[in-house]
Amino acid sequence: MRSPGADPRAYRPVAATIASPQAASRAEPRPEPDPKPEPKAAPAHEEAPKSAGTGRGGNADADARREGDRLARRAEAAFDRLYERTAGDLLRQAEVLTGDLAVARRAVAYAFDMAWQRWPEVARDSDPVGWVRAAVHDYALSPWQRWLPGSRAHPLRPCSPLETALLELPPGHRRALLLYDGLGLDLPEAAVENEATTATMAARIMHAREEIVMAAPDLLEPDGADLPARLGALLDVGPDAEPPERPAGVRDASERGVRNRTLGAYALTGLIALVTLVAVLTTGAGGGAGTHRSGHHGSGSGHARGSDAPEDAAGPGNATGPGNAAGRPPFGEPGPGRAAVTRAAVAR
Repeated sequence: MRSPGADPRAYRPVAATIASPQAASRAEPRPEPDPKPEPKAAPAHEEAPKSAGTGRGGNADADARREGDRLARRAEAAFDRLYERTAGDLLRQAEVLTGDLAVARRAVAYAFDMAWQRWPEVARDSDPVGWVRAAVHDYALSPWQRWLPGSRAHPLRPCSPLETALLELPPGHRRALLLYDGLGLDLPEAAVENEATTATMAARIMHAREEIVMAAPDLLEPDGADLPARLGALLDVGPDAEPPERPAGVRDASERGVRNRTLGAYALTGLIALVTLVAVLTTGAGGGAGTHRSGHHGSGSGHARGSDAPEDAAGPGNATGPGNAAGRPPFGEPGPGRAAVTRAAVAR
């Protein structure tokens, strides 16, 4: 190992004798390779591969759009089939429940509007027909229906005695009887759709049957055994029944309603913000003006009091002035004593 103070030239002969010819040949300097030629600029027609990634991304976006359009068309087709298959039957059920065709139309329109807004949820439901039917019945039997504009205080009395007897029942019993005896649902299914326990649903059905038989004794058997058949015939609209509206019109109305409600919410929020801002600015301006006016009045009154002081000192109220009719002495000077005043009065 080389020491720090040694001459580096002393190690060269030793290194030369130890080194083999192969090492010496490796130690010889090699010529540097020629520099690589610079790449030539590619012609304009050869620049297409640079945008290959962009092309793949564009194809992916186009594929995603096509897939979204395909899913949207499938959803629209499924909704249209559901509406065409069930809208007529649901309209008849709502009419039987309420006795009012206008309320029944509103109930069906509302239910399918909600179904289209929540279509992924409805499509994944085990019973989409039951989902929409529950929405129709809930809306039709809502107690606030009679407060809507154009609603009747009392439903129209139908010509059928069975319909009249049904309308005499409480809404919960009416709905339970329609689901169980009219539509043929099982007791657990009817209880779930009516949001009641199985025992409560059974009690409602029994009471509704008794009241129906008592209301129409000439129409039904004493035990009510023919009630399901009669209710089924009452609810049957036939295979050729047309839906109240076109499915595309229902979807368009639902989407238009969503847009209008969204714009209305934004407009209301902006209006509230504007009113709040105006109120804040008005309150701040009013408070500043009131403070300025009170300070101005205070300085004016003080100036008036200060200017009145000399007048009080040398004015009519002064004893030395001509206006002192009572002859009162100036402030701070002693007046005549009681004895002097008495003597003056005796002398007169």
